[in-house]
Amino acid sequence: RLSFWPKIGADLGAVTLSERGSDQRFAAIQHAKVALAVLPLLKKQIVVDTIYLDGAQVHVIKQADGRFNFDDLLSQDESPSEQINFDVQGIQVSNAAIQFDDEKSGARYQVERLNLSTSAVALKKPFEVSTQFHLTANQPAINADISVQAKLMADPEAKHFSVQGLNAQLKGDVLDGQAVTLTAQGGIDVDAEKSALDVAGLK
Repeated sequence: RLSFWPKIGADLGAVTLSERGSDQRFAAIQHAKVALAVLPLLKKQIVVDTIYLDGAQVHVIKQADGRFNFDDLLSQDESPSEQINFDVQGIQVSNAAIQFDDEKSGARYQVERLNLSTSAVALKKPFEVSTQFHLTANQPAINADISVQAKLMADPEAKHFSVQGLNAQLKGDVLDGQAVTLTAQGGIDVDAEKSALDVAGLK
């Protein structure tokens, strides 16, 4: 279902995307919904309603020659472009899965049962993030449930990034197979412009 005014929007059913020139699936989704306002685009501003993604599955492969299976989907124009301000009212991701395979090293990383929600997302403004997922990997060996809640802020222009109110937990088998519980609380502040890293509030 499509809309064009006052918002450009799409409400999609099941969608799959194959690798270029191949029937191998790169990504699939059971349901997605997104809409963005038209008038702000004239001022190089992107204002988006809450983005809904359900049942997304992505399979990323790093081939032995260093190329990725999504390289053909990316633009080859590397000329600098003017930054566009964006404002997303929120992101809701449910039951997603991401798999990464490195054909050269044999490493495999798989995220399953990924759920993620955010408050309104905009550059230079703090926004809340909550996510839970199951992670398995073979290099190093990991089989664990992970949950993260935090307030993030990103200012790419000033190269300033921060994580506040962090509450994260990893629970499961790590490295040698021993069941462990790892937790992290506090905050991290990175100011690359000043070569400054502040982890005083992290434990």
